[in-house]
Amino acid sequence: MIDAAVSPQNRPAAPANVAGTVMALLLFLLPLKFGGLSAMPEAAGFYPPLLSDWLYVAFPPHAVGIAGAYMLLWALLTRPQLPVRQAGLLLAWCVIPAAAALPGIINGHSDESWGEISNLLGIGAFAAAAGIFIARDAVWGKRFAAALLLGGLCSAAYGIYQHFYGLTELREYAAENLRKGLPVPKALQLKLQDPRVFSTLASPNIFSSMLLLISPLAWYFAWEWGKKFAPEKVSRRLFGTLFFILIAAALFFASSRSSLLCPLLAGMLAVFSLKKLKTSWRIAALAAAILAVGIGAWFAIRHGRGLASMGERADYLRSAAVLTAKHPFSGGGWGNFFRTHREIKLSSTDESARDPHNIVAAFASQAGVIPGILMLAVLILPLGLLWKHRFTPGFPMAVFWSGVLFTLHSLMDCDWHSPALPVTMGVLYFAACRETAPAAPPLKKSFYVTIILSALLAASAGVNWHYLRRDMALAQLCDKLMPPTEEIARNMAHLSVPQLAARAREVRPASPVVWDLEGMWYRHNGNIPAAEKCFIKVLELDPGRPDVLRKLAEIEAKKGNYDAAMQLIRQAQKKFPKHARYNVEKFQQEFCQ
Repeated sequence: MIDAAVSPQNRPAAPANVAGTVMALLLFLLPLKFGGLSAMPEAAGFYPPLLSDWLYVAFPPHAVGIAGAYMLLWALLTRPQLPVRQAGLLLAWCVIPAAAALPGIINGHSDESWGEISNLLGIGAFAAAAGIFIARDAVWGKRFAAALLLGGLCSAAYGIYQHFYGLTELREYAAENLRKGLPVPKALQLKLQDPRVFSTLASPNIFSSMLLLISPLAWYFAWEWGKKFAPEKVSRRLFGTLFFILIAAALFFASSRSSLLCPLLAGMLAVFSLKKLKTSWRIAALAAAILAVGIGAWFAIRHGRGLASMGERADYLRSAAVLTAKHPFSGGGWGNFFRTHREIKLSSTDESARDPHNIVAAFASQAGVIPGILMLAVLILPLGLLWKHRFTPGFPMAVFWSGVLFTLHSLMDCDWHSPALPVTMGVLYFAACRETAPAAPPLKKSFYVTIILSALLAASAGVNWHYLRRDMALAQLCDKLMPPTEEIARNMAHLSVPQLAARAREVRPASPVVWDLEGMWYRHNGNIPAAEKCFIKVLELDPGRPDVLRKLAEIEAKKGNYDAAMQLIRQAQKKFPKHARYNVEKFQQEFCQ
């Protein structure tokens, strides 16, 4: 095997350079094109028929795993030997999350369990490929970081455009579709009602996380790139000002409260870890942080969305704690946080979260306490490796503070469900650790690491390809039911809903979503017996769906079976007691009088 200490000129340069260039291009596209949330079985992406149309839409999240698998194969063919520290970091960041999620299969629904694991496998494969290229030749570390920064800045620029023009155009397009009688998906309608920008990523919060992550990189590269242009001081200021305006403006338009809180907490970590700082300065910094939080809270109440969702986040953690206490070793199963929180939540909103918005709580509640501890270790380990560089100006310092911001945000939101974010952070960690230990000896038994990474490659390629086929089948059915354009409606006119539903079930046999969509189509067209059969099948696959219980209750009520209808709506209310749609008294007044 090739020794990592061998100089670059003694290695076959051309294949490695081509592979590294392809990886850099993929990393540039990561914050621009790989938007979306993985592991959501009800969410169908948009798969346009023409290749040119992909220039305007986000790539599906499971494509991360497929691209990562191909790049990992390319990387392993270079037969690298990893230094001990990098091998440990690579296994921790790329393998442990997927392995830690496995216990969640025990009590979880297969759709959501394997969807979660496929996402984590994809993150691991993509980041591991970049890590191997960096281990082989350290020069790729900063190149990859620069590609990520440029992609993030382009995403920030698009977010600003979205605020002033993009959302208006999208609203006009949706309104035109509604005037023509074309249905507009509820997810799109909700986004159009929200004034916050999300750029190319899944949500304003995910977009904010990416902006926070690249902020320290922007500081570092503004300084470095400024050296290449004379006069240096002016160039640095120009780069710094441009990057600051792009990131700050996009963060403001995203209006994420965590984008204020995370930097404040990171600042407190910096202040209190400075050994020589006077106590008076520490107190002043703490007072300034409290004042900033107060001003932010006032602004959110007077001019923003208020603080109600902060109470919701606390309620998520309470539900996660209840589920963890009930299943401390095996976890409640992937997807069952969604069901548990729905039943025991304290707030009176109709909102139902799929995740506690805290990666450690997500693993602890759905896979068990030990997986939760493992994920906490995954977050902390790279910061520990870079801790001594936190105040030494340079690339490792920038990556350390990017890692602090990412870690804090991962404990406040569902960052790991958007694969672009953990992949970005993993690549930056590999690059920084390679720079801090350039002459580290290679791992003696790297054969075993190669075996583990080969297994990761195979699993990521297989599972993500399977889930991509599933998503495409569901997307076709959704395009038939809710065509996003008139052209797609015309192209699918020769296909029937039952035909597309049957195709989708071939690759999604355990999914209740397809049966539910088909049942709603039958109901809309007046075929109540066929709709009822579909809804009953949904409950066989997933008994915890109050929306389907409500649909069956309506069918029974219209048939005059009021006792059966009331029994079904009571079951629905137990599944989601706080939702007005499942209120027994209101249902009785509307359907059973």
